[in-house]
Amino acid sequence: MIVDNFTISTRRNRRALLINPPIYDTRYWDKWSQPYGLLKIASLLKLKSSQVAFLDCLRSDASKTVPKKIKGSVKIGDIEMTLYHFGLDYDEIQRKLINLDFKPNEIYITSIMTYWWESTRDLILVMKKLFPKTAIILGGIYPSLCPEHAAENTKADIIVKGEVKEASNLWTELSVYNQIPDYAVITSSRGCPYDCDHCAQLLINGPGIRHREPEDVWQEMLSKYKLHKIKKFAFYEDNILLKPKSHFEKILDYIISSGLKFHLSAPEGFEVRRLYPELLKKIKLAGFKSIYLPLEIASSDDSVSVDRKNVSLEEFDKAVDYCEEAGYRPRIRQELNAFILYGLPNQNVENVIEAILYAAHRVGNVTPMLFTPVPGTRIYKNYEWYFKEKNLTLEKLNGKLFPFWELNNLLPSEYLDLQRLMYSFHTQLRGEAFNILGDSKISRSFRRVVADWHKDEKFSINKLSSNRG
Repeated sequence: MIVDNFTISTRRNRRALLINPPIYDTRYWDKWSQPYGLLKIASLLKLKSSQVAFLDCLRSDASKTVPKKIKGSVKIGDIEMTLYHFGLDYDEIQRKLINLDFKPNEIYITSIMTYWWESTRDLILVMKKLFPKTAIILGGIYPSLCPEHAAENTKADIIVKGEVKEASNLWTELSVYNQIPDYAVITSSRGCPYDCDHCAQLLINGPGIRHREPEDVWQEMLSKYKLHKIKKFAFYEDNILLKPKSHFEKILDYIISSGLKFHLSAPEGFEVRRLYPELLKKIKLAGFKSIYLPLEIASSDDSVSVDRKNVSLEEFDKAVDYCEEAGYRPRIRQELNAFILYGLPNQNVENVIEAILYAAHRVGNVTPMLFTPVPGTRIYKNYEWYFKEKNLTLEKLNGKLFPFWELNNLLPSEYLDLQRLMYSFHTQLRGEAFNILGDSKISRSFRRVVADWHKDEKFSINKLSSNRG
């Protein structure tokens, strides 16, 4: 059953089990990956006097890594990649759940990326065998964007489409962890005024922008610090810089006034056009060690517009200048970072390389972001014909599998070369990375040698050999 506007009624003797499933993928990064939506549901359930048990199958171990096992391999074009099961395996999940203090009469499962749906299905199958009479409620991004697919393939009893509004502004409930994490995710707002062709936020959040009261956000942070000694916080927002004077700046003022030394992050980055000197100085003082700025490279397909914010290169430059004025140094300890979105349909690879070199020159650290076509977005709809033609089912529409490599006439191994190029600028010596477009003698000599090599490769090799002689 697919349900819009799902609510949790008051129920006597509710015994709820909440699960963040394992995933199947070629790579997985666990930094700032807390299932904060599910942890807000935990808060809501506790408000309704429910018994709550929680299992995070993707919780990192003592070595700060998520356990993984080889599941198989995936052949994509000219490369083969290992497919892993990340997180607890199903035998271990069953062992943990058999020892629960109670038998659940409701099971809440979150499912994030649409291309991870298979592990969600497999977990639900295990739950139905273990607790055959227990209702299973599936929520998250996957069932919100693909409710019919989720209903047909996962067999969950209830498919929650969209947000659970009564939980949206609640604090995450970290006490459900057996061992409290050393960080927390904060969401101070929902929604974004832009409707970019590659983004599904409007489908997930609905229209409009909603902000929590700055004092409530600060009290959540302060409570987590006092109760759990948490000093690391990640702000996950659709666009945290909407109404900055009345919202984000006030949160920063609370943090700065407290004198507490926090380690803060905004993993989704800041919209460059909304940054200004006063705000950045407060961001620095509050405890943001790194700044992430999106530098999105559009597709040459005129029917889609990747970035409806229409940020210009001049605006990006101005934002970098403001960051430097606030004390963030380019090419030093990853204080400034640029996101490069690549792998879009009909994207010019030379434009991507130019953007990589420019970003490396201006900010230093280049963070690759492989494009994933998200169901329901305009880009997805425009290329449904291609997905059908190439038999690209939902689990194959993963940016790490380069779904548009054939359309773009770029081999998967060549996409890996783009990644290698981006990561090559991360290497630092004595805290600073090499500036390939800089004014130093080494930078200028490097560019001249590359230009000479390009003009006459054989001559360059002969010249090198004669110099050795």
